[in-house]
Amino acid sequence: MKKVILLSAVFCFSHILVKSQVYAGLGFGYGLPMAKDVIGTNSENNNPANTFSEDNVYGSFGSGANAHAYVGYWFNDVIGVDLGVNYLAGRKYTFTSNSVNSSNVTNDQKDEMWARALRITPALRIGLGNGDIHPYFLAGLSIGVMNKIT
Repeated sequence: MKKVILLSAVFCFSHILVKSQVYAGLGFGYGLPMAKDVIGTNSENNNPANTFSEDNVYGSFGSGANAHAYVGYWFNDVIGVDLGVNYLAGRKYTFTSNSVNSSNVTNDQKDEMWARALRITPALRIGLGNGDIHPYFLAGLSIGVMNKIT
C-alpha cells in the first residue's frame, strides 16, 4: 500500500514538473489621480487690507510613476503563484501660504508633498485555458513595506 501511495505521489509530482513554467516580467506606467481629495490649501492673508483667501489643492498620493517586477511559477495549466515588487514615485504637490501682518512684514511659505511606496505583491494565478491564448485570474495582496508621504 505504501508503494502505491509513493508511486502515485511521484507520478503526480513528475506531472507537475513536466507541466511547470517559470515566468518573469517588468512593467512601467503612470497612475492618474482618479479619486481627487483635498490634500492641502493655498492661502493668502493680507492683514492691512483685511483680506483672506484660501483655495483647496486636490489630488491623490497614489498618482505618479509606477514600476513593477514579478516572477512566477505555473504548477500546471490551472494553478500558479506570483511574487512581485512595486515601486511608486508619487506626483509632487505644492502648497503656498502668503501673509502680510499689520507691520507690513511678509511671510511666504512653500511646502511640497509627495508619496513613495514599496510594496510586495504575492498572488495566486488561476488559468482559464491552455491554448495559444492563456487567460488567467490573478488574486493576491499588496503589502506595503516602505510607505512614506513627505
